[in-house]
Amino acid sequence: MKRIIASFAAIAAIAVGAPAFAGDQNFQPHGTYQNLVTNSLTGQLNVRQTVNLNCNADFQLYFESDGKKAWLTSASLSGGTLGLCGLVSFPGLAHEVQIVTPDASSSGVATKIRIINLTVNTLTSTCQGTVEADWDDVNKIALFNNVVLPGVGSAGDCYINGDLQAGSAVTISRT
Repeated sequence: MKRIIASFAAIAAIAVGAPAFAGDQNFQPHGTYQNLVTNSLTGQLNVRQTVNLNCNADFQLYFESDGKKAWLTSASLSGGTLGLCGLVSFPGLAHEVQIVTPDASSSGVATKIRIINLTVNTLTSTCQGTVEADWDDVNKIALFNNVVLPGVGSAGDCYINGDLQAGSAVTISRT
């Protein structure tokens, strides 16, 4: 009997410490197959690899009908010196977007959004990997604070800084 109780206690401890999975995500507003709802994130991003670019950014997210998954379906940069930001591209869209809740030892931000396997073709090379941004649900802002995206091959890493503002109806949370 003591072994059974100890086993249940161990299972309960593991369950409490386990991370939340995608089923716990809630993206609003979400659409249906017939009524695709895209949600814009717009603002200023500084993208730096070998060249430092200050760009206008426009990212489009699609939230699936159940609110459990989101996808980055479009990403573009414009402006910058001599219009160079328009030469930066984001191939291979769509990329899954996840909600990440930091562990108990983290301080400050309660939620992050994670873009899985993002590829950025810069002016000189390519960067690829998973990126995270702090999510401010009160102000509806994704905050990219010196986010590092690894360079492919011998290319240097890319660094992303800036804020993207979402529409007032957008809510990203754990349920």
